[in-house]
Amino acid sequence: KSLIRAQQQIPERVFAVWHGGGLSPELAKYYRQAADLLLLETYVFRAVPTDLRGEDIYQTIQDRLDPVVRGMDMIVPAYGSPCHTLIALDVAERPDWIDLGEFEQVVRFVRRICPEMRGIAFYNSGYGGYGLKRTPATDAHLAAVLAAADRLFFEYYVKPCLSLQRESVWLSPVAGGRRELVAAVSNLGGVDSGPVAVELRVDGRKVGESRAPRVPAAASRAGNRVLLRQPVTLTPGPHELEARIIAAPGSTVLDAVQRCDVFVE
Repeated sequence: KSLIRAQQQIPERVFAVWHGGGLSPELAKYYRQAADLLLLETYVFRAVPTDLRGEDIYQTIQDRLDPVVRGMDMIVPAYGSPCHTLIALDVAERPDWIDLGEFEQVVRFVRRICPEMRGIAFYNSGYGGYGLKRTPATDAHLAAVLAAADRLFFEYYVKPCLSLQRESVWLSPVAGGRRELVAAVSNLGGVDSGPVAVELRVDGRKVGESRAPRVPAAASRAGNRVLLRQPVTLTPGPHELEARIIAAPGSTVLDAVQRCDVFVE
């Protein structure tokens, strides 16, 4: 309640809440009214495996968001709320436990399960504690991890970031009883993309390619995707539909392949 009063009295300030652990609906109610940034501590490289004994770090990330944050419309400002919610990853407490490839895998997972989250947070303190003995090798690896954090933010949040999100492939009816295979290509990044080419397949067989000169960047799926179409003739029975991004120069590609099973009467 004090946070709400402070936000009302000095609205020119930016209020950031660094929240540890899971989020209760009661706290979420206040954060939603007063926090400009809600940063969810999700220390998957050090605290989650050691303090919480967590094995599935990806489930931990999912649990930070569901059901409270997503259910209360807190990821981006909505209905008068100022609140942006960001997953906050640790990068410095035990950098020797961070493999650079897995670091990118974690960022890709966050981008995939929460594409509307337009940023990410990194906690870069704690180096030299938690049982770590500093050496020139750990210093060098910390520098590499911090550089990777900058690079991954740029590649997945600033650059065009194209993806075939889940359920982004379907059949659409057209005039004359015919059908089109449709692939929705989304741009989750901060700027418009260049050209993109998508290969379309039915039952493993290529049926065509579709291209777009650009996929715009926008604040939501209402403006940040293009639908690429390919006329198809399907026999009655089950079919597997598939779309594959095969070219996207200048863009980061998140999920390049999506499939869908359909039954044709």
